[in-house]
Amino acid sequence: MTERILLVDDEPLILSGYRRGLGKQFSIDTATSGAEALELFDRTGDNPYAVVVSDMRMPEMDGVELLKRLTVSHPQAIRIMLTGNSDQQTAMDAVNQGHVFKFLTKPCSAAALREALDEALVQYRTERHRDAISQHAADKVQHLSAKLSHHLRHDILTGLANRRAFELRLKSSL
Repeated sequence: MTERILLVDDEPLILSGYRRGLGKQFSIDTATSGAEALELFDRTGDNPYAVVVSDMRMPEMDGVELLKRLTVSHPQAIRIMLTGNSDQQTAMDAVNQGHVFKFLTKPCSAAALREALDEALVQYRTERHRDAISQHAADKVQHLSAKLSHHLRHDILTGLANRRAFELRLKSSL
């Protein structure tokens, strides 16, 4: 399954240019507003977006607000800010509030964006792999805990309740 990428910018020409330059290598969707991006994220189901690339200045919801919301609703997505607004405050807000992986400034070549997307996808895959390993370990611990709990209350040879379990049941019944 190919990881999906969402590009968010209120300029359709910018989106179509990046889509033409990157569409052969990546599975790209586009949104022209923060609200549309949130809607698309909510409809992804079993195939969520791996990476979101957002412009900063957009009507109604700026890029930092969008990325901040995605940090809460879809924390697994890797966030990239791509903006013509390259002042220090914007960069700090993007990093501190939007938890961006990369901060890129416009104009940005398709090659530079491609490189950032490749790095973001490596990060995404690494985090998903780490999550899978953690989940497997947690499942194993839960299984072993249940097994130990069973062995504490049952005879290993016969599988019948042991003396301790019998006394607890008897006490409970009385």
